Amino acid sequence: MWKMIFIFLLNVTVLMAQQIILDENRNEWHSVSTRYSDPANDASAGKIDFGDFYITNDDKFVYFLIDVGAEINLQSDNSIALFIDTDNNTNTGAKIHGTGADFVYYFGERRGYVYNAYGESQTVFQHDIGLVTSPTVTSRFFEIMLDKECSVDGIQLFPSDTIRVVFANEIEGGDFLPNEEGGYRYVFDGVKQYSPPKYSLAKSDTTFVRVMTYNVHKDDLFDDSRKDKFRGIFQAISPDIIGLQEIYNHSAEETLSLIEEFLPSQGFQWHALKNNNDIIAVSKFPIVNAFAIDGNTAFLIDMYENYGKKMLFVVAHPPCCGNDDSRQKEIDHIMAFIRDAKSGQGELKLEENSPIVIVGDMNLVGKAQQQHTLLDGNIINEDLYGADFTPDWDGTNFDDVKQITTGMPATFTWDSPSSSYSPGRLDYIIYSGAVMELKNSFALFTPALPVDTLSKYNLESEDVFGASDHLPSAADFLITYKLNVEGATEFPRGFRLGQNFPNPVEGGREYTSISFSLPRREFVELNLYNVLGEKVTTIFKGFKNGGKSNIKLDVSGLVPGVYFYSFRSGIFSKVRKMIVLK
Repeated sequence: MWKMIFIFLLNVTVLMAQQIILDENRNEWHSVSTRYSDPANDASAGKIDFGDFYITNDDKFVYFLIDVGAEINLQSDNSIALFIDTDNNTNTGAKIHGTGADFVYYFGERRGYVYNAYGESQTVFQHDIGLVTSPTVTSRFFEIMLDKECSVDGIQLFPSDTIRVVFANEIEGGDFLPNEEGGYRYVFDGVKQYSPPKYSLAKSDTTFVRVMTYNVHKDDLFDDSRKDKFRGIFQAISPDIIGLQEIYNHSAEETLSLIEEFLPSQGFQWHALKNNNDIIAVSKFPIVNAFAIDGNTAFLIDMYENYGKKMLFVVAHPPCCGNDDSRQKEIDHIMAFIRDAKSGQGELKLEENSPIVIVGDMNLVGKAQQQHTLLDGNIINEDLYGADFTPDWDGTNFDDVKQITTGMPATFTWDSPSSSYSPGRLDYIIYSGAVMELKNSFALFTPALPVDTLSKYNLESEDVFGASDHLPSAADFLITYKLNVEGATEFPRGFRLGQNFPNPVEGGREYTSISFSLPRREFVELNLYNVLGEKVTTIFKGFKNGGKSNIKLDVSGLVPGVYFYSFRSGIFSKVRKMIVLK
């Protein structure tokens, strides 16, 4: 019963969730009612064939979702333009498709124009209008966001509550959306408020492992003029394991000394290792080995004392920009290394069910296939790197964190105000979800942090821009042990949850005892629920060594009735009923 109630509440939450997030996931758009479907095959030239188009807004941003009908890169090599009649007046702006477009943006050229009341135009770039697009890799579908509150030369970009929108493929015979003259008319929702996605700068549980990746831009980490910016960033995030990129001219020892300065060790020891180009790993846990994979490195981190496991921590920085072929080869090589380590056929023989994490500035600004390979193990250059494989321990794909940009409805991790390229997701955290549970993630973007948060963490609004063009990204993980047993109702070998004793619990007794068994040291949650599915108390939460454990539950304050206690370790869960009598 309590499971049904939880599922119902979850479904209600999903249905009520209206906040759009540019995260390469289109699910939330299904609840948006303002949609236009452009007819298929209605253009006489070009591969662009616009399909479904959505638009919505809140008090801060305007959001679009567009199907362009072909896999392209939105920020280069295309002739797609967005025209918006922002004042709903055909007598102002550029005359296009029956509208007076006061704002025009050419995505392939990465620039636009804003027209004033006198017909004079001014060139604008992404940062002037708060433009964010997603994804940065090739796609057929793109999410687009504009700053609803922005102004150019003191003139508000969106002065009217009604706008008209046109998408056009600006070639002879190219497609238009909509086909009808006058554009798509949209009236702003004046009620809806922006609801920032949830995240936590602080770890909510000390047993979680916080992983951080950061491209520090050409050794700028050691620049005295930037050091205070970096210091505040590292202290705010306080990571456990760090993957650093673009440290070309400094050693692991120099990096270790700086991290110790930023985050003095107390009760632990920092470790650092560099064996390749610009890649350095820093960890609170011993780094016992490292393996070069082209310009990338796989580190083996010993976490046995705390978690009974070693982690394979891959820090990557594949080639930038238009180097699609080279980038694909390096990613193929990384995945082949993981395949061979798991099978015991490589130079590293990885213990079964070891956590695997891949982090770094992946420079994924080209073909989407590179992103797919990191997740599904589809190796393209099989003659060089061998056969495809399914990378996670349970026979599924790796998971992609898609860390939330703090204070923003987006997941971008790179932002350069002086660049014509709009903010994008270049920095990734990919992990083996079969043995790790994601609890929290974020990319630290100080310009969007509330003033009280900046003050609490001794940060300033422009800190991330003063440090690097990349944002530091972090994710909190619960290290678990999982096995994909479809439809299983019993624990696998070594796991057991006993019936509480005594049961029923007679009136007058103060305690009942709950026993469980573990095959090894594991993180355990044991919670008590009433018949409505409401949590009454957390009986136990933390690590327990392998073997049998007994937990006493104080029942003296419980109202007589039926209760359920729920055991969870990784994805393994079991529920038993307990009765309390008068």
